Amino acid sequence: MDSESKFLKNTDIEKLIEKKIENEIQNEIKEAKKIRETVFISKFSDVPKNKIFSNDTTYRLFNRKTKKECFITGVQAESFLGLNQSVRDDLENAYIDNFTVNEYYIRFHVYKQDQ
Repeated sequence: MDSESKFLKNTDIEKLIEKKIENEIQNEIKEAKKIRETVFISKFSDVPKNKIFSNDTTYRLFNRKTKKECFITGVQAESFLGLNQSVRDDLENAYIDNFTVNEYYIRFHVYKQDQ
């Protein structure tokens, strides 16, 4: 095999490698540009049971003593329930969308679902 053939053969391999890398980069760019749609569910009965107390669920917390309001996650709302199983069951079955604990009034606000 002469040196010109070796050179051409190596050039083809280099072009093939460059083309493959370029295709991989283009595919990654396409994936990065895909925008995930977010749906906000404001009807409590439409929230999946396993997401009622998740970080994707937001509750309004109103402190009746200080008259202040803030937003908390479902995980935080669940911690307010403690061992109160009857209220937990009512929430999971969508009989209620709010509850009170001491001076706090906690009400479902919205569930964020990525699609």
